[in-house]
Order: sequence, then C-alpha cells, then structure tokens
Amino acid sequence: MILVLVLASAVALTGVRWGLPSRHSDRYLFGTRTPWSGKRLAELKGDDWHRRNGVGADVDVDPIRQRERAVDLTATDRRRAEILVRYRLYTHQPDEPITLRALAGMQPSRLRMDPKLYQYGGLFIYPVGVLVGLASACGLIEVRSDLTYYFDHPSAFGAMYVVVRAYSAMFGLVGVIACYLLGRRLDCGAMGLLAGVLFVLMPVVITLSHEGKPHLPGAVMMLLAGWTAMRYLETGRSSQWWATAVLCGLTTATVLSAWPVVATMVVAAVLRPCETRRRTVWRVLAGMLIAAAVFLLANPYLLVNLVVDRDVLRSNLGTSTGMYQIGRIGEGAWNVGRLLVEGAGPTLAAAGTVALMILVARRTRLILPLLAPGVLVLLQFACIGAGKPGEYGRFLIMPAALMAVAAAWGLAAAIRWHRVIGAGLLGLVLVTTAWDGYRYLAGFVRDAKTTNSRIAAADWLSARLVDEPDATIGLVREPAPYCVPPLDFDRRRVTLLPERRPDEMTTWPDYVVATADRPDAFDAAWWAGRYRKAAVLPAGLDQWLGRPTTISWADKPVVIFSRRSDRE
Repeated sequence: MILVLVLASAVALTGVRWGLPSRHSDRYLFGTRTPWSGKRLAELKGDDWHRRNGVGADVDVDPIRQRERAVDLTATDRRRAEILVRYRLYTHQPDEPITLRALAGMQPSRLRMDPKLYQYGGLFIYPVGVLVGLASACGLIEVRSDLTYYFDHPSAFGAMYVVVRAYSAMFGLVGVIACYLLGRRLDCGAMGLLAGVLFVLMPVVITLSHEGKPHLPGAVMMLLAGWTAMRYLETGRSSQWWATAVLCGLTTATVLSAWPVVATMVVAAVLRPCETRRRTVWRVLAGMLIAAAVFLLANPYLLVNLVVDRDVLRSNLGTSTGMYQIGRIGEGAWNVGRLLVEGAGPTLAAAGTVALMILVARRTRLILPLLAPGVLVLLQFACIGAGKPGEYGRFLIMPAALMAVAAAWGLAAAIRWHRVIGAGLLGLVLVTTAWDGYRYLAGFVRDAKTTNSRIAAADWLSARLVDEPDATIGLVREPAPYCVPPLDFDRRRVTLLPERRPDEMTTWPDYVVATADRPDAFDAAWWAGRYRKAAVLPAGLDQWLGRPTTISWADKPVVIFSRRSDRE
C-alpha cells in the first residue's frame, strides 16, 4: 500500500506547475516593447477581478454579447487590458480561476464568507481557503489584497493555484485507499492493491489530480460512501448506515453534480430493510435529512441567499443551466461512452465492463450500492452531453473508478481460474493503462515547460509575422491563455470571428488561431473554406501513439490557419 501511495504522489507532483501564469509570455504579448505595468492594467481594467455585487464568481462581468459580426478585440486600450489581465492571472485550465476569484471575494475579518460559487461546494472552497492561508503564513506563497502586485508578479499568483491543485491531489491518495477498501471488501487485499494501482494510472485520475477542481474529491467520497454501504449490508450496524448518510452529505457538499450519491442510501436500505416497511422508510428519510444537513452546513449561503440575495443564486446557477441543457440524449450517450473509454483507457474500460457484468450477476447485493450512483452519473451526463468537448470526461471519474475496481476483481478471478491466461490479461491491462496514463502525464510535463503547444504556436506566429507587421489575426473564442496562445495584443489587430456565417464579411483576418481537442475540429466551420491549415502544434497528433489527450487542457493542440489567396 505504501508503494502505491508513493506512486500516486509521484504522479500527482509530476508536472504540477503546468500552465501557470508567468512573465515568460511578455515576449509574445509585447515583443521588444516595455510590457504594461500592473498600475496601468489596474487603471484601465480596474482591480475588481474578484467580483461585483449580485454576480456569481464564475460569471464574466464584461462578456461580448454581440457575436453576429466580427468584433475588434484590440480597438481600445481597455479591451487590450482586459485580455492582458487574463494572461497575468489565468492558467491553461479555464475553470481554475473561479476558485481563487471566489476566495478573493470573501472577507473573513468581516464575516463575509459567501463564495458566490455553489456548484463547487463549500467543502471544496473553504478548505482550499484554509490551505492558502496556511501556505501564506508559512511563507510558501504571497497572499495580498492588491491585485496590482499580481499583475506585475503573475508567478506569485500562480503559486496559489499549486495549493489548490495539491488539495485535489491529496484526494487522489484517498482514492487509492478507497479502491483498496472496496477491493478488499469484494475479494481480498491483493485485489484491493491492484484496484488502487489501476485507479492511479487512469487518464481521468491523472488529469484531475493536476487540476484545482472538486470533481476528484467528490468522486472519492462517493467511493467511500459505497464502501460504508457495503459494510452496512454485511453487518447491519446502524453506525455504518449513518456514516453512509454523512458521506452522502459530504459528497454533495464538495461538488453539486455528485448528487447521485444519494442512491447509495436508498439501495442499501432496500437491500437490507428494517423489521417493517415503515421503519425502513423512516430510516431513509432520516438519512436524507442528515445528508441535507451536512450539505447545508458546508454551504450555508445557498440557503441564506434564497432569502437575502437571489440575484447571486440566479447568476451563479444560471451559468451551469445555460451550459448544460437536456437534449439529443442519444448523441449525448454516445459522447459519454466515448469519453468514459478515453478516461479509463480502452483496455481497462473493456475489462471493467465485462467484469462488472459478471460481478453484478454474482455479487449483486454487495455491488449495487456502488453501481447505482455510477449508473445515475452516466444517465445524468448522457442527458446533457451532446456536443460537449473532451474536457467533459472529467465528470465521469466515478464510473471510471468503478470500472477500475471491477477490472481488478475480474483479473483476480481470471488468475485463480487459469494462472497463465490471467497473468497475461493482467499484464495487458496494466501495460496499456499505464501507457494511456503516461500520455496524459507527459502532456502535463510538456505544458510545464516553455516548449508547450501554446508557446510553440506563439513562436511559429512570431517568426512568420516578423515580415508582416500589418497582418491581422482572427480568433474563435475570447482570448485567454487556455484557448489562445500569447499574441501581440498590444500592437496587432485581433478580431473575434462571428459564431455563425454573417450576412456580410467585409474584412477577413490574415490568420486564424484556435485550440481544439482534435486538429480537424474546424474542418466544417463556416469560415474554413477561406483558409488552409498552416500549422498544427504539437506535431505528431495524427499518429496513434501521439493522439491528443482530449480530457486534459495540458498541451492542447493549437491549429493555425492562413487565408487563401484569391487565386486558390
């Protein structure tokens, strides 16, 4: 077990500083000119990055709403400042900044502790805040209320992201222990160790242990809730039932999308009922009340703002409801299945699926409390998963972990059935899963260096445009370090292309730059006929071993298009 935990720690720490803000991008943002000072950025943009009243922490206060025609992003110094601030404070992961924004908006000395961020639960936000405070007290990071300082010292701001990632990575270690406990409950300690190893090697776990997000902690707590429910089914002890109820509350208090964990309680109660049906119903209701109480204890402002500030609730929760809408369920189910295979690894996904079917047939009563929330997670995201990009796969970490446990059980059974064949299958699953995990880990390592795909794209453009001082650049998303490489926003004209074909397009940019899960993602774009692919970075994405790591934002492929001449 110690060796597995050491392995998990080594994996989580390798490349942990990927995609952090730094002054290295100044050479691309400003060329040979003097970079804008933090004071100038604050004067132009303001220092209210952490929020305004009545707005959720994950809501853009200055969105570009009119996308029917091309938008000049560099028309004024204020617009340039808005862009440059993102390259000073954001990482290559688009969701990480909202956690620090939520913390920045709180004032503990005045008892103002509303994070204005509720899909990320208080059991994630508040512990991260404590860790940031402790790291500052120990002199490991600098925490200041003056954003101007961070505009001038983006690396100091980036150090706080490492603390948030460390909290997520810690739950990767807890996840190893949870898989071990589940494996031992289903079979034996050796099988539990194998489940822990497979958990560590999965691409989705490697991805989430490198991101400051609550999905890994939430999934691990779901596994622990399943483990206590199994113990309740075996022993009938009330303490295990109430522990399951508390863990269900802690899970939803960490990340709201983990609500399917409540199915664990219901299934356990049905499989091991009390003396009468009425007592069983009361036990389930009591468990639900305990889970709800734990949830509200960690997220008090969700209830408070129902009365005090409903605008914040609408603002924050409206972001999620706007992004995730039910529809095209068949397409969503296909996308979820594809991303589940990507997150677990093809071989592990196949072995886990077969083993899970056998496990359900043989150990139905014991596995159902863990299977039920996993199935609900898949159904939930199948309903809203149509058209979602690869990063959507992070929501499927709990079903992927369930596959790892089932695969470990199946491989242990195969070895007992036929030692040679079982050992061969074990080696196949371990080697292929390790390779899939390595591809993702290598992406984080590359992204932590100054040779990552975004910097490579910036180098390519700098070299190409040195003789084209008036060349214009088009983008498909608002510029930020996660979706656009650093460009010379200070001097060059940069435009945001319309989302759909406009009635009239008078001026076409000379180049279009975009990040994507796959190099062919823009082949059907309305503007694609006017352009040809000039560069795809990093190289080798068309090879099987070099295929993109779609769930991760690290070393994300960058595609550069150049405008075709009139003769083409």
